[in-house]
Amino acid sequence: RVQYCPFPDMSPANWEDFPEDPKLPDITTWSAAKVSQYLVQNGIQEIHAKVFFDEEIDGSSVLVMQRKDVLLGLGLKLGPALKIYNRIRALQTRRTFNF
Repeated sequence: RVQYCPFPDMSPANWEDFPEDPKLPDITTWSAAKVSQYLVQNGIQEIHAKVFFDEEIDGSSVLVMQRKDVLLGLGLKLGPALKIYNRIRALQTRRTFNF
């Protein structure tokens, strides 16, 4: 099983002490289509979420994505990329951080 370990500057140092958010699913076995569908259902425009399907980024791939992968590797404008990264970080940690 792939486990996420965030970079220190991306999440609180004690991020594992935060309670898991039961509304955030375990995406380990999701297909790229399911990832794309989830993003659309959670406020990401379909044209941007479709990149995950087109690039075959499934759930286990999402779990190892880094900020630079989203901001630089998907060919998206900065605004949509940041929104997607925020959603991905929540899925990776299964926690919600309110900064």
